[in-house]
Parts: sequence; C-alpha cells; structure tokens
Amino acid sequence: MMGEIVLLVFACLGMAIVLSFFSKSIKKSDQSFTMNYFKLTYRKKLKRTLIVLVVLAAALIAAPFLLNIDLEENLILWCLLVIPFSFQALYNYYMWKKKEQ
Repeated sequence: MMGEIVLLVFACLGMAIVLSFFSKSIKKSDQSFTMNYFKLTYRKKLKRTLIVLVVLAAALIAAPFLLNIDLEENLILWCLLVIPFSFQALYNYYMWKKKEQ
C-alpha cells in the first residue's frame, strides 16, 4: 500500500514539473479565477498552496481515525505531502517578493 502511495506522489510531482516547464510562456492571471495552476501569478499560487496545506493537514489528522493506518504510515504521509507543500509555499513566497521588486 505504501509503495502505491509513494509512486502516486512521485507521479504527481513529475507531472507538475512537466506542466510548469511547458507553461512558462503563458500569460499570467492575477485578477480572475482560473483552474489552471500554471497560469497564476506567484501571489495566487501562494494563496492556493496555503489553502491546500490547511486542507491536507486536516485530512492527515483525520486519516488515522478514518483509515485505521499506523502511526508510522501516517508519519510517512506527512513527510511525503506536507513537507513538499511547505517548500512550495516558501518558494512561491520568495518568487512573489522577488517579482514584486
């Protein structure tokens, strides 16, 4: 089960890297709502990442009770999901401040 989760996480990260590479030349939107993450400015990306972090943390807190997973599995999920999203939030903040200047 954990192998499948790890594979899924790495597949999602790989897809995000590929999509970000191909969307560098797309005009960025800051005023309107868009479903495409890669059309957002760094400020909007930061907001969306912080919202996802809160929802993800709530889901991971509820996971041991709802899915009957062990503490070790829950810790691995935290490491695989929360840590990369935290780095993404920090990167988006850094790039937002850099582009703002």
